[in-house]
Amino acid sequence: MSTPPTEPLACYLDGLAVKTDVFIGLQQTRAWNRGVFETMRWTGHALPLWSMHRERLERGLAQQGLILPEPADPAGVIRRSFAGQPCRIRLTVLPATAQALSLLPADTRRHYPGIETAGLTVLSIHPLPETRHSVRLLTATEPHPFTEASHSSVKSNNRAYYDTCFNYAREQGFDDGILYDDRGYVSETCIANLLMLRGGILCTPDPSTNPLQGVGLRWLAAHTTRETNPEPVLLTARALCASDGVWIINALRGIVPVRTIRTHDTELTMRENPGLTRKLQAIFPF
Repeated sequence: MSTPPTEPLACYLDGLAVKTDVFIGLQQTRAWNRGVFETMRWTGHALPLWSMHRERLERGLAQQGLILPEPADPAGVIRRSFAGQPCRIRLTVLPATAQALSLLPADTRRHYPGIETAGLTVLSIHPLPETRHSVRLLTATEPHPFTEASHSSVKSNNRAYYDTCFNYAREQGFDDGILYDDRGYVSETCIANLLMLRGGILCTPDPSTNPLQGVGLRWLAAHTTRETNPEPVLLTARALCASDGVWIINALRGIVPVRTIRTHDTELTMRENPGLTRKLQAIFPF
C-alpha cells in the first residue's frame, strides 16, 4: 500500500467536513489503493492550475472505471476555512465500496447510490512543504517497473515504487530520487518532472520514458516562449549530470534548481544558471 499522506489540517468528503480519523481509516481500505489523485497548490485565494489538474484526474479516472462526482469545485470548499492561507491540497477520488462507505457518518452515507463507479471524493488540506532554493537528487537503485502507458498514465495511490524510492532518497539525506526506465533512460523524479539545459536548449525526458506528464510541465509548455519550450530527449543519468543546468518542476513547488546529483558511483555538483531559473520561475502564478 502507498505511504499515506501526512495527517491533514482538514478533511472533506464530497464537500462535507469529517474528522481526521475517517481520513486515516480510508487510507487503510482496499479502495484507497485504487484511488486516483492530484496534488495542488492553493495560493490562499485560488487553485490556478485546477483546469489542468481536473483534465488529468478525469483521464486517470476513466482508465480506472470511475466518474468524477459533480459538482467538483474544490476551491469553494477550501475557501470556507483557508481563505488567505496557502496550502497543499490533495484531491483523491476512490471507489465508493461498502468498506469505504462503512467509515462515513450515517448521514453522509445516505448520499451515495451504492455503486462503486460513482466515486468518493476525499479532499485533504495540508501545510505547504518547506521552501527549497535548490535540491539534491539520488538515482534510484532499480528501474521503473511500469513501461506501458496504460499503467504509467494513471496517477493513483498504488505508488509503492515511487514511495520506496522517495523514502530511500530521504533516508540518505537527499530531497528526491531520480527514476529511470528499463532501458536506462531517465524519466522523472518521485514527485516532479525534470528539466535540463543541454547545448543552450532546454530539454525534458522523452515521453516514452514516462507517459504521465506533470501538470507543472504542461503549464510551462502552455505559457512558454521558444527559449523556454522544452524539447524531449533520451538520456542516461550520466548524461543528465553533464547538463549545463538541471531543475525539477511540479505544480506544487514550481521550478527549483538541482544543486547536486548522486549516481551509483559519484556525486556531482550541477552548473548554476540563475538568470534562466528566474525566467522559468516567473512563468508560474505563485
